[in-house]
Amino acid sequence: MAASHGSPRPAARLSAAERRGQLAHVAARRFHRLGYHRVSLADVATEAGVTGPAVYRHFFNKEALLAAAISSGLDEVELAVITAPGAGLDPLVRAVAAVGLRRPDMWVLLQRESRFLSPELRGPVQDQFGRVVDGFSRRLRRERPTSRPRTRGCS
Repeated sequence: MAASHGSPRPAARLSAAERRGQLAHVAARRFHRLGYHRVSLADVATEAGVTGPAVYRHFFNKEALLAAAISSGLDEVELAVITAPGAGLDPLVRAVAAVGLRRPDMWVLLQRESRFLSPELRGPVQDQFGRVVDGFSRRLRRERPTSRPRTRGCS
């Protein structure tokens, strides 16, 4: 039986956490490609194969979906920093670069689209980004204990 062009294709049965993750990833790709203002929750729902009300069961609004899209990418970087195998900086850099290749949307969303988040939603994203940077910095200091942090400003 052929699906009609206007309705979403039937979605696979996923747990709430899996569906939330799926919606965040779909939204991340769309926000990256089109920008925050050109993406609707209906577009995300259609691409994910669910209805608009299904998206609202997981996210209060588009802004919350953007926060989840950014956070999902930061989750991947945080995990890569924590689990990068072996000693030395090469495994760490490879692990973080691999996330960047898998999720080219993440850094763009963090830099370009996070300005559309309210302070209530931006704060947790900034906190998470801080944890990622701190984890990377700790690992860097452990691998290069004689390195000194550069001071900001002219060199």
